[in-house]
Amino acid sequence: MSRLDRIVILDDTWNARGGASKLAYFLAEQLAARQFPVTYLTGKSLADDFQPTVPLEIVSAGCEYELADKSLNALKSALWNREVEQVFSQWMDKHDTPGTIYHLHAWSQVLSPSVFRALRQVDPRRVLLHAHDVFLVCPNGGYFNFQRGERCVLKPGSVRCQLSHCDKRAWFHKGFRNLRHLLLQREYRYLKHDCKVIGIHPLMEQVLVSGGVPKSSLIEIRNPIHQLSSERICAEQNREFLFVGRMVSEKGPQEFARAARQAGINARFIGSGDLLEPLKQQYPELEFMGWQEKDQIAQHLRSARCVVIPSLVVEAFGLVITEALSAGIPVIISHHCNLAEEIVQLGVGTSCDPLETDSFASLLKQFSTDDSLISQMSQNGPQAASQLGMTESHWVQSVLELYEERLAYAARQAGVR
Repeated sequence: MSRLDRIVILDDTWNARGGASKLAYFLAEQLAARQFPVTYLTGKSLADDFQPTVPLEIVSAGCEYELADKSLNALKSALWNREVEQVFSQWMDKHDTPGTIYHLHAWSQVLSPSVFRALRQVDPRRVLLHAHDVFLVCPNGGYFNFQRGERCVLKPGSVRCQLSHCDKRAWFHKGFRNLRHLLLQREYRYLKHDCKVIGIHPLMEQVLVSGGVPKSSLIEIRNPIHQLSSERICAEQNREFLFVGRMVSEKGPQEFARAARQAGINARFIGSGDLLEPLKQQYPELEFMGWQEKDQIAQHLRSARCVVIPSLVVEAFGLVITEALSAGIPVIISHHCNLAEEIVQLGVGTSCDPLETDSFASLLKQFSTDDSLISQMSQNGPQAASQLGMTESHWVQSVLELYEERLAYAARQAGVR
């Protein structure tokens, strides 16, 4: 059997601004700390002062653009990033061995479908695709019709899907997404029957399979839980309602702000994005903190009565949800989120339609005044969190065991003893 020579983590960026990239870099650090040789292949340019805290090789394609920039250069790069294809292919050509594992995380903002072209030159049995979202099958990545404000029901990638004006921007942008999706599928077909796709929630399976991912290639590994506090935070004694996420339309900060004003509650927003400044101007009575570092977010969570997830799109998981619950902080979660039903069943929060302002505001008002309800949900939180995810060390070990399993399988198939 081939030994594990090197682990290659591939991701859009290195600075962990989103959940997928946060987990990708966390995994790389944890594996390197366990003395495994790790290379982190990323699209974005590195900051001049960036220094890894562990022995970790970082190779950047030096890209300055990402899809969220909305410029013409960003669109061209997101359609097919030639720098990524060239830099990654050269690295693989020089360093690939039968004992090297490739683990792709986020790719839609910087890496583009060209990363799948680069991966074609290695054994697909040693390739893992981490489905933090459904971009692998859905052109807009959310399996959501932004124009109608509802979950999509179409077969991903079908003719009806391609003709549907579901994009959050203009019809032209859906055309761009369709073209990019065709390029993705052209490259993915060389990997799909041999690589493994890691899903993070059971509800993802139907969408992924209907979009062409072989069911036999799917494996579920739920996200890790970052333990915020070893003791329960007495949320019933706190007053703040907290939003943590990107300040963009699909995350629902505007819906939360509107309902918070109507309910007359203390609401605090953490995160950056296009809506930050407009909402600060429109809602001066609410607190907008902008981007915060991990330790700063932890401090805000400790003073939270409730975490609010008002997403307008399908959220596959949501790291802040389990982090909050593990510390005893209840959640109000959009019914679009995969965890919504479990949150209600476990008695640690409730779900809502963020677009229904009156009912949303009513829930916020109830949560702000009912200390007994908040106390009970808070006490249920830590146990519930353990049922929704796994400890960080268990998560790293589960991924590592999958690496070893795939290497053993690839070796058997190649006739290596």
